Amino acid sequence: MLNKVSNFFNRLMGFSETQSIVLEITGHCNRRCLYCYRPSESHETISAVSLDNLDKIITKLTRKFPRISFAISGGEPLLHPQFDLVFQKIRYVDKKVVVLSNLSLITLERAKKLRKAGLESIQMTFLSPDPEEHDFLRGKGDFLSTLNGVVNLRSAEIQVNAILLLTSKNVSNLLPSLTMLNSLGIKDFMINRYNASFPGVENLFIPPRAFERMMYELDEYGKEFKMSFSFGVPIPLCALPPKQNFTSLELKSFCPIGKGEREYFTVGPDGSIRACNHFPTILGNLLTQSMDEILEGENFRTLCNELDTPPAFCVGCGSWRDCRGGCRAASFTWGKGVSSPDPWLEVLGVKPHSRKPR
Repeated sequence: MLNKVSNFFNRLMGFSETQSIVLEITGHCNRRCLYCYRPSESHETISAVSLDNLDKIITKLTRKFPRISFAISGGEPLLHPQFDLVFQKIRYVDKKVVVLSNLSLITLERAKKLRKAGLESIQMTFLSPDPEEHDFLRGKGDFLSTLNGVVNLRSAEIQVNAILLLTSKNVSNLLPSLTMLNSLGIKDFMINRYNASFPGVENLFIPPRAFERMMYELDEYGKEFKMSFSFGVPIPLCALPPKQNFTSLELKSFCPIGKGEREYFTVGPDGSIRACNHFPTILGNLLTQSMDEILEGENFRTLCNELDTPPAFCVGCGSWRDCRGGCRAASFTWGKGVSSPDPWLEVLGVKPHSRKPR
């Protein structure tokens, strides 16, 4: 069977009539992941959303969108001092709401309480079956904390979904990671390649040979076990290994900002709204504006125009409309600006003249 991945991001990919929203209810986090794309200072300075402001945010969203798919995120959302009440308010709109968590706070008692409250699934990020490798990327002791969280959630009959995040530090353990996810009873997951944290951290971009091996291994694993893998972070099509028909990989992933299909918005704890969870650009604020005002505003229109303009690197590429230059939020984060393509292309050594339509 294909792995259907019934988490938030696959709900996002499957239901065009439903608007997807990532709701960051707090900026506080108890981890300092090397791959995090949020400024570290945000963990200390952004407060948790108040219940009154949450009501205003939900009201503004439901006025605009008849159907909404919510993902509760952070920071670490379970650090919100009134998480249970926040969850119930959001679940009133979306009974299938997903929580994105690092699982560090999931005791068996907490898991049972969440299940009783109606939570059906939690999405986590998985890194490696090697404790040292995992803890290097997430912090000392996090490997055991993650495993305990999975066990407690499964004991409480809450589905655990996973994003397998691959970086230069853990991509060599791809196949053991897939094996461990299966051994934990996690059948629903997607693949994310590292796209960008902030300059100054250790280089986590996957290098060329490791990326090529990663793609072949994923495809062969999928063929053997009759699985299909999707990618949450777009892979620039010009970066794909040549002369290979990846039958187990869903490669038509692209930046959906301004395109409607698979588009989602991210709302911060202060009501600010962004075009996705990776872009730091603020489009507006739901506490003072309507969603229509934000979507018709200059910030959103400017961002969409920038993303619809091919970077010089991409001009003439036959795959441009299916790719949009990869993750341009990563380029923005790395100080190259939205007008530049995904900075990973430079790491991979992709040359403009080597691009061909696929």
